[in-house]
Amino acid sequence: MIVQFDHIIQSSFYLWFDDRLTRIASGVSAPQSMNFTHYSETSDVPPNLDAYYSPYRQLVSNGDDVPTGVYLNGAFTPQSNDPSSYMVIDHNQGRVILDPNVYGSNLSVSGDFRTKDFNVYMTNDTEEELLIENTFIIEDKNETQLESVSKLNIDHYVVPAAFITLGTSSNEPFALGGLDQTIVNMRVVAMADSNYGLDGILSHFRDTKNIGAYEFQFEEFPYGEFFHIKSPPYSYPTAISSKSPGIWIEDVNTSKLYDRNRVLKLGKGIKVGFIDFRLNVVRDPRIYS
Repeated sequence: MIVQFDHIIQSSFYLWFDDRLTRIASGVSAPQSMNFTHYSETSDVPPNLDAYYSPYRQLVSNGDDVPTGVYLNGAFTPQSNDPSSYMVIDHNQGRVILDPNVYGSNLSVSGDFRTKDFNVYMTNDTEEELLIENTFIIEDKNETQLESVSKLNIDHYVVPAAFITLGTSSNEPFALGGLDQTIVNMRVVAMADSNYGLDGILSHFRDTKNIGAYEFQFEEFPYGEFFHIKSPPYSYPTAISSKSPGIWIEDVNTSKLYDRNRVLKLGKGIKVGFIDFRLNVVRDPRIYS
């Protein structure tokens, strides 16, 4: 099946949301030096590639100052998508994936990266599936996420985090000639380790009502298979510099989860809130027919 509008709107919203958190709301740490540790048991990495994990996730990828490579045995090595020299930075998982036949094994891998105050994930899980069926690890200032799990191939998320889910949508007539308003309800489930953090993310995005966001076609999405930047560096302001806002943030509502039983199932210390966006896009939905 070819790429559909729902694929485009969710990925475009992700780019906008992540930029608001990291750049506009300054939800990032200062650059910090980190070493990447090799783990062989990673189910989502092909057997011909090695994965080296940083102590944290996620790594900031948006900005002109984001590193375009890492240090391998002390020598700076730029990221490469070329199969003959494959080495990429997976910002979503906080890791480096490389070909050991090219670079060798048991490497010393390091770099200077910033981390996010809130990790951002796109998910197809329903709210119930997300809150009940997943493993959440609260980021500890004295313990890295690598020290918090026994195996990296288990399904887990590191909190604080924001989960973007695509909800209901509908087409409403807008103008003669076939133009409609496509109304999309997008929900973000925000999980924080403090009331300060939860209040901060809810307050920031509540105030984005009536601003514009930008639509990115499938081929314009800046990230590749392992959430590496296809053509580093990537900067959201640069990427939208030749675009006009095509997505109207028509309405935003925020709320908190007060169901004590559900909160206890998540784990002590996790605070949960919801950000409900109503997006409005004027388009011709019959262009695909």
